[in-house]
Amino acid sequence: ENRIVTSRMLPDAFHDCRVERLAPYFVALQETVRRLSPHDRDNPRVALLSQGPESANYFEDAYLARYLGYTLVEGDDLTVRNNEVMMKTLDGLLPVHVVLRRPNSEYCDPLELHEASRLGTPGMLQAVRRGGVSILNALGSGLVESPVFMAYLPGLCKAIFGEELLMPGVATWW
Repeated sequence: ENRIVTSRMLPDAFHDCRVERLAPYFVALQETVRRLSPHDRDNPRVALLSQGPESANYFEDAYLARYLGYTLVEGDDLTVRNNEVMMKTLDGLLPVHVVLRRPNSEYCDPLELHEASRLGTPGMLQAVRRGGVSILNALGSGLVESPVFMAYLPGLCKAIFGEELLMPGVATWW
């Protein structure tokens, strides 16, 4: 939305900055989601798990789900049956093949993580372990967003990928 408004309000500046389009990223994301489906489906049912309307990210969650064609859900919209994540609908339970996770990891399964959480779905981790569902933004992946890793990113990139960072980060010391 910000890009659309900016391109209309400041078309010359927007053009001069050579702003890259976002569509290729979202196409790649959709392809990744298809590949992650545990049941090797061409058209998996994908749910974008949101923290709900009280969250500061809710508009972004809703916009992203609509743009990608995924169903926007909250933890209470899902249940686990026979190690599969199911979405509650008026027509009954429908299997969910991939969950695009937005809440922090510790809130995704009150049975195994944060027991007071009302954001997650009980049994989700068991379903993941048994291969009944895939989670994009894997549980625990928020760890790499921690500022503590900033000083180590150049070395990690070199050790893991054998190359330098494509875009240097902010100078950071530990």
